[in-house]
Amino acid sequence: MAEIEKRILLAVDGSFHSRIMLDYVLRIRPHLPGLKCCLFHVQRDLPPILVEEAELDPEAKAQLKKISRRNEEHASRVLGDSREMLVRGGIAADAIETITQPRSLGVARDVIIRAETMRFDAIVVGRRGLTSLQKLFIGSLTAKLCEHTEIVPVWVVDGESSNHGFLVAVDGSANSLRAVDHLAFMVTGAPSVPITLLHVVPRFADHCEIDFEDTSGEAAAVLTRSDQRCLDRFAAKAIDRLKQAGLDSGNIHFKQVSRTTGIGRAILEFARRQGLGTVVMGRRGSGGAFYHGRVCRYVMEKSAERTFWLVP
Repeated sequence: MAEIEKRILLAVDGSFHSRIMLDYVLRIRPHLPGLKCCLFHVQRDLPPILVEEAELDPEAKAQLKKISRRNEEHASRVLGDSREMLVRGGIAADAIETITQPRSLGVARDVIIRAETMRFDAIVVGRRGLTSLQKLFIGSLTAKLCEHTEIVPVWVVDGESSNHGFLVAVDGSANSLRAVDHLAFMVTGAPSVPITLLHVVPRFADHCEIDFEDTSGEAAAVLTRSDQRCLDRFAAKAIDRLKQAGLDSGNIHFKQVSRTTGIGRAILEFARRQGLGTVVMGRRGSGGAFYHGRVCRYVMEKSAERTFWLVP
């Protein structure tokens, strides 16, 4: 199979978490033939008051230029160090691009606009680190990237898990099939990638908030049969798409587990037990289930020591 180019945008700032993200890319690189990387750094904000004063005050204008120059120098160091780390890790220098720009609409929107405009296949970000206010990162930047991206998948890297296996959480929906498609595209040409498709069997309450005490048993049985028929068809289609990407059938596994706890917790617990370092999910679930958005957020927030791929 001819090597297919895959282009990822790596949002870097020189922090520890940014380096962890770069290390993750290097660790899974053997599973991503044809990988091209763009290191992207959004520069720090210029003081708004100084920007206003610079229009009238020559001294303020000179100070603004000095701050802008420092921001550019910092960006150059961050990009240079990040590029050197990728090259030392085995990525060819001509497969790495570096871009910096002043902050325009905010870090998250600037990253998303760049990724969409330049047609990148994924945005890769450390779980913390695109701002010096790291305590705010989980609640703001990651959430904004995952909430506002409509086209480009987001990979949120956390921890130093060395396992290269992938878990795709599926529910039979079109969006979870898109998650399978994204993973299949990224690993095309790497037949030995271990991939597990996981379905957590839902309860009736996951599909309906009303408590039907007298009829829930019968309704739940109908739901279970319908869910199983849907998943049987889905599994066949998903596995076929992975095979079309060149994966060996012996490395593709489909598993179902009963829901004895929260769905998100069940997904992460399965990943932990099986030693799978990357969890892949579609943002939206099947039309009848209102739980999927909460599950996705839970997995994103609790994916300690593993990486979370969100496919919009």
